[in-house]
Amino acid sequence: MRAAKNSTNAPIPVLNSDIDYGKANRKIPIWATRPLQNNHKIIKAFFQIKEEQGHVKYDALINRCSNAKTYPDTFIVDLEVILPK
Repeated sequence: MRAAKNSTNAPIPVLNSDIDYGKANRKIPIWATRPLQNNHKIIKAFFQIKEEQGHVKYDALINRCSNAKTYPDTFIVDLEVILPK
C-alpha cells in the first residue's frame, strides 16, 4: 500500500488494486490497437468466449489461445511460458 496526499496533505492509503486498475485503464486501449501483441490476443479471446458462452472459464481461455488450427487469430506461440504456475 502506498500513501497519496489529499488537500490537507494528510496521507491517504492507496491500495495496490487501485494502482493496478489505473494501469489497466491506461494500457488496455493501447493493447487494443496492437493485434500482434499477446495481451491483445488474450483480451480478444476473452471477449469472444464471453460473447459465445456468457462467461469465461480459465480453461476455455487457455484453449482459445493455445489452439493455432481452430483459433489462429488468438493463438499465442509461447503461451506456456507466460502462464502463471
